[in-house]
Amino acid sequence: MSRSRPAVVGSFLRAWSCIAACAAAATACAQPQPAPAPPPVRLASEAVVAAFNRADTNGDGFVTREESAHLPAIYAQFDELDLDHDGLLSFAEFSTWLAKVK
Repeated sequence: MSRSRPAVVGSFLRAWSCIAACAAAATACAQPQPAPAPPPVRLASEAVVAAFNRADTNGDGFVTREESAHLPAIYAQFDELDLDHDGLLSFAEFSTWLAKVK
């Protein structure tokens, strides 16, 4: 039994519609995914900030050799910790050292 021409054309169009829908879905899935977000910047922990603030007795944002005198571990290594050799320990220098000794 042969099919009529309109029935064959209808079947053909339905088949192509399915193929086109599948191709569109596959194309959408194949789109490049966005790069993952970079890891969040780690902020200094409250404990590190508190330790620095205790060492910075005059509150100027730096620790001098004199201020470190009551902290033997820092006082003994002050010249090594003072990376830019300006006679002051910045928070960055302090936290770098603290991260190494943890």
